[in-house]
Amino acid sequence: MRVEELNGLPADEAAAVLRACADVDAWVDRLVRGRPWADRAALLTAADEAARRWTATEVDQALAQHPRIGERPDGDGPAAAQSRSEQAGVDPADTDLAARLAEGNRRYEERFGRIYLVRARGRSGGGAAAAARGAARQRPRHRARGDRRAAAGGRAAPPRGAGRVSTISTHVLDAERGRPAAGMALAFRGPDGTAYDGVTDDDGRFRLAEQVQAGAWSVEFRTGPWFAARERTTFYPEVRVGFTVVPDEHHHVALLLSPYAYTTYRGS
Repeated sequence: MRVEELNGLPADEAAAVLRACADVDAWVDRLVRGRPWADRAALLTAADEAARRWTATEVDQALAQHPRIGERPDGDGPAAAQSRSEQAGVDPADTDLAARLAEGNRRYEERFGRIYLVRARGRSGGGAAAAARGAARQRPRHRARGDRRAAAGGRAAPPRGAGRVSTISTHVLDAERGRPAAGMALAFRGPDGTAYDGVTDDDGRFRLAEQVQAGAWSVEFRTGPWFAARERTTFYPEVRVGFTVVPDEHHHVALLLSPYAYTTYRGS
């Protein structure tokens, strides 16, 4: 569904569409009453702002209707259909992937007491598993913000709309071995100081699930622990790269890494 279509629905039908994203009355009412939305970005911004006021009970309520990453819901309702579409990149026949997703879900639920939810559209199964491992290591305050965004801003708008938003990704390559740097911990930090932790997937990639605000950003790659875990020494315990995010563009920060040198550039 496009933003224009959401704008044109009767109020009760628009509420049903939004409730499939997050079953929180005040949040649904705010987005229904706020129509017409100018574009997808405006809707996502309003959804995120409204979700910031959720209580802990409302966060649990919003997450309760969503299945775990890697689990396919039964039924024909809007929430089930949306979840199947979101997880299209997860192969249900891949038993190794299923085990990694289950382990990531378990660790997250043990630490935070709720299911792990991320915008899975466009992610590979390996990327979703790596994101779950990284999320389980985040600080509770930052993870609570991520849960609200995943339940609200990350799923509120249709996948295609009139507006575009800024996004960030990275790719780390081990230049000495000629292969992706899989399993490297990293942290993006936004203009407001918020940190977004992650771990590169099997292809050395990580994509920030949230749409981001323009301004001065940085990413810190935890290179020291990564090399140490592979019994390799390095001159750089971490690599920090600052960059500028501009509106309506994708920003890809690539890192070509060896123990004693590195190069970074903007990729595509």
